[in-house]
Amino acid sequence: MQFHKLNILNKVHMRVFPAYRQAGHVTFENYKNRHMKKPYLFILITGLLSFIFILNNCNTDNYKNAKKDTVSLISHVPKWAQEAVWYQIFPERFRNGDLNNDPTKKDIFGTYPDEIPEHWTITPWGNDWYKKDDWFKESQLNNTWDKLQLRRYGGDLQGVINKLDYISNLGITAIYFNPLNDSPSLHKYDPRTWRHIDVNFGPHPESDKQIIASENPVKPETWKFTSADSLFLKLIKECRNRNIKLVMDYSWNHTGSEFWAFKDLKKNGKKSDYADWYEIKSWDNPETPENEFAYDGWAGVKYLPEIKKDLTSAPEELPRQGNLHSRQRSNTFLMWQNVG
Repeated sequence: MQFHKLNILNKVHMRVFPAYRQAGHVTFENYKNRHMKKPYLFILITGLLSFIFILNNCNTDNYKNAKKDTVSLISHVPKWAQEAVWYQIFPERFRNGDLNNDPTKKDIFGTYPDEIPEHWTITPWGNDWYKKDDWFKESQLNNTWDKLQLRRYGGDLQGVINKLDYISNLGITAIYFNPLNDSPSLHKYDPRTWRHIDVNFGPHPESDKQIIASENPVKPETWKFTSADSLFLKLIKECRNRNIKLVMDYSWNHTGSEFWAFKDLKKNGKKSDYADWYEIKSWDNPETPENEFAYDGWAGVKYLPEIKKDLTSAPEELPRQGNLHSRQRSNTFLMWQNVG
């Protein structure tokens, strides 16, 4: 972890990440003992795959020795956000407002774990967390934690809309959404596309899939609104009527393995238009029976292929510095910029 000290500061925003790709977690005790002169306070303000902390009384001596590729973050928190009363929503687990859009087996294909039991079904809303689903006994997975990653409860945008009065009556003035983008996982940090709301969060998943399949992801003139996108616009309007602001969560430094560009890369190899988007370690040799294709996944997770961190000569369409070029960011938010 690293931070800047530009002046006398009371709070510094920092991005925290594993020191090595194979690290599965971050520990703080060793860092505190070696580098912090005084006790510190850290507050987790967003979770799962991104961790942003606020720390006080830190030692800045080691900053000048930081590696050039060390990630650091300084951000200005707008006044409205400082004064907001926040409510965080993990959409898949918040409320099932529409039983007709619940995920199916094919909807969750392409994320961890690979195996989906034959008789998999969503978990009934309000079910005892410790009660094993009937399909658990079919699974070949070794531990319960892995099996739990397959659980789905059917939370959706209609469920959020149905509870907006409840949220407003709590005095909430801002909602932070965990990712809403279309994705096979329960957490949605492994997008199939950044531009569309998850098809199972809207009223018509199957027709939404057809709409997405008909688009050219790099040509905005081909884009259309899905029913899930339209329902999100309704949610924005309903929140505005209650003076509630919305924050959307995206992870720009990686995609899901089912992301449209990564699928093209796997299909076409070095000839893919997106071959330079990702951290590829080796390409498959078609003349051998083995599959030599290998790439870096975020924190070592193969379902989260990493975007390249340094594409200094890349055209505007490509990501760079582990982020998206301004043109791509604009494209991603194009549908939302003039609404809400």
